[in-house]
Amino acid sequence: RHQRCPSRAAGHAVVTEVETVEVVDVFCEPDGPVQILVKLPQNGSIKQFDRPRDQSLQKTLQRISLTLKKGPKKKGRGKFRPWEDGAKGAGAERAGESAPEINCLLDETGHEIEDLPLADAFTSARAPSLLKLSGRNYRVRLNRPMVKSITCRGQPMVGYRLVPAGTTAQWNVEDLPHLRWEWRNGSGELLAKTRCFTPTKAEVGTSLKVIARPPLAKDAEMSKVLGVDDEEAAAHLIFDPVLEAPFPPSLATERNEEMQKQKQRCQESDHCFRVVSYNMLADSYRHFWD
Repeated sequence: RHQRCPSRAAGHAVVTEVETVEVVDVFCEPDGPVQILVKLPQNGSIKQFDRPRDQSLQKTLQRISLTLKKGPKKKGRGKFRPWEDGAKGAGAERAGESAPEINCLLDETGHEIEDLPLADAFTSARAPSLLKLSGRNYRVRLNRPMVKSITCRGQPMVGYRLVPAGTTAQWNVEDLPHLRWEWRNGSGELLAKTRCFTPTKAEVGTSLKVIARPPLAKDAEMSKVLGVDDEEAAAHLIFDPVLEAPFPPSLATERNEEMQKQKQRCQESDHCFRVVSYNMLADSYRHFWD
C-alpha cells in the first residue's frame, strides 16, 4: 500500500510508482483541525491548510485546488500570482477553464472516496492513497511517523548523564521506545547514537545537540516512503555549553561506594539499623550544588 499508489484511467486501476508523484502529508488527530500540507507548483513552497474536521471533502479539495491555481502571494502585495504552466496571463486562465476539473481522493484500490467529512475520509480504514487536484496527482501520506519534541532535565555537566525524552504524535506513540537518537557537538560532529549521553571534558564550553528520529521501517523502500529520515519527521534540542562538574566525579564515586558499604553492613547485621538525619541530607545537597 505504501510502496505504490493506484489511480484511475479509463475506468481501470493504474499503479503509479511513488517516486513519480508529489507527496501530500495529511495529519488527522482525534481532535482539532485536519492539516493538509501541499507543495505549490510555482515555487515548491509548502502550503498548510487547516480545515475543520466536519468540513466536506469536496469543499476542501475545491479550496485547495483554487489556491494551487492562484499560487503564492507576491511579496508586499495582496494579490496572487496566476498559475503559469506553459502559457501566459489570461491565456493560461482560459486554458484552465476549458480543461476538465477533477478533484478527488482515491483509496488504495483506485476507487474514489465519497464526499465525507474530513475526519471520516482521512482514516486508515479508508486507506486514502492518491489525491487528484487541478490536473496533478499527489501521493497521500496519512499521519506520517514523526517526533514532535524533546525534553531533558538538567544542565550539561562533565560526568553527569543526560536522559532526554521524546514526544511523538498520538498515532505513533508506540514508536517512543524505538526512537533513533543522535548526539552532536556545536560543530556538527557525531558524538553518540544512544538515547543517554554523558559529557566529557572534551565537550566543556561547547553546545550539545540531540536529535530524535522515528524508527526505521522493515525495509529501506518502506522507510523512504514513510520519510522517517526527513528533517520534518525529526525533533531537535540544543543545550547550553557544557560546564565543568561542581566536584570531581571521582568524589561522587567514592561517596557512593562508601554508602554501598554501609548499606551492606546494615543488611548483614540483624541488630543494626541506621538513622539518617535531615542535616546530613542537607549537607550532602549543599556539597552537590556547590
